[in-house]
Amino acid sequence: MTVCSLAVLKALLAHFEKVTKSAKGSLPKCIPTPTEALRSAIRCGKVATLDTLIGIWKEFDDIIYDGQEEVGAVLHYAARYGSVDSMKWLWAQPNIATDVNKVVGCYGTPLQAAIVGNIDVDVKVTCLLTWGADVSRKGGLTGTALNAATAQLKIRVAKAILERLNKGNVNIIAGQWGSPIEAVLSANEPNLSEGDVETWDMMDLLISKGVSAASQGGFWHTALHAAANAHALCTVKYLLKQKHVSKDERDLMGRLPLHLAAMRGHWEMVQELSSGNSTFLSEDHQGRNVLHMAAGLGRLSIVDKLLENVQIAYELINSTDNDGWTPLHWACHSASKEIVELLLRRGASKTARTINKSWLPFHVAVYHGQDFSDDLKVNAVPHNPDEAPPMLIYCSCCLCMIFGTLYKCMAKHVYCGDFNLCFKCYRHASTIHFRDHRFSSVE
Repeated sequence: MTVCSLAVLKALLAHFEKVTKSAKGSLPKCIPTPTEALRSAIRCGKVATLDTLIGIWKEFDDIIYDGQEEVGAVLHYAARYGSVDSMKWLWAQPNIATDVNKVVGCYGTPLQAAIVGNIDVDVKVTCLLTWGADVSRKGGLTGTALNAATAQLKIRVAKAILERLNKGNVNIIAGQWGSPIEAVLSANEPNLSEGDVETWDMMDLLISKGVSAASQGGFWHTALHAAANAHALCTVKYLLKQKHVSKDERDLMGRLPLHLAAMRGHWEMVQELSSGNSTFLSEDHQGRNVLHMAAGLGRLSIVDKLLENVQIAYELINSTDNDGWTPLHWACHSASKEIVELLLRRGASKTARTINKSWLPFHVAVYHGQDFSDDLKVNAVPHNPDEAPPMLIYCSCCLCMIFGTLYKCMAKHVYCGDFNLCFKCYRHASTIHFRDHRFSSVE
């Protein structure tokens, strides 16, 4: 910014209140607010502009946004989006330096914001640690600085944080991913192959420093659930070798790792995750077993394998969940005609009715717009439901596409930023989600 433009900025700031009043509180878009000017100066790293802004205008917005993103205070914004020079200059201001451990906004602390920002991360992290950043502070979506570093696969940053954490604090549970290992798996799903060196190096580092692979918390509840959801067999096998990792832990919705493996269509993983207490008959909090889940998501290979066993097929083929839905009802939710035909050949009943709506499989097919509904007609069928439009959003519980009404959790909770339920799963919201969370319906 030139001397001339600095002078203009000073004049604008000096008369900002008058300009705002004359515009009746609504400024033209071409005139930036002081906070917008500050945000721009931070991004550009213009220390002279920052000096002018801070020197004249003392009261900026408490929370600085970037679009819809609630970034945090001034130091958080500099850590996330600014240059190293602008962050250093701001920290040197007495009223801003105290924010080094302030927990606010979607990132929690400035340290977490710097790690997620991917702009001169190592230098910024070193600065913040030198300034007294508390690596054990909890807050924001990532929960902790260690979770942020592991999710971003920043191994040097993770090492620096681990050096400052005592052994008890390496297993802090916080944020949407809960534990550091769950953060690695949840944030890097596409990379969980045996050849992904960065992911495995991070996992090995965490285990070597005493981070537990059996910690419980976060959206997926355990690292094993996260690995099963990510379709990562090699990771599942790795985790099962770690201390205290159990195949039998259930998440908030009552799902076992086995259930998620079936939902993702991985038969070898289903076998790997089976145990004496995690069987094909095991049910989640809605009373669904692996056949319900696989049929609902169109996993033909899983359904076929399950039905190869005569005893298992006999026990599961017409089993009902808590709403009276059979695997055939769930198959009619999916678009898999092959699964519907396979279930019918193995003895699935066309006449089983659901408890709440008294729907036959035929009605579920009509509601979800399936072109094979005529194959399911039976005599004396009551009135048909209207076909529901697809919402192009997936249910956070059954993982199926939502049709008709969508129910969105409105709680400001790290798990709930994008937590949506279909009409079927919403009936059990109080048993599969936090009881005090309210939902809003969207049609």
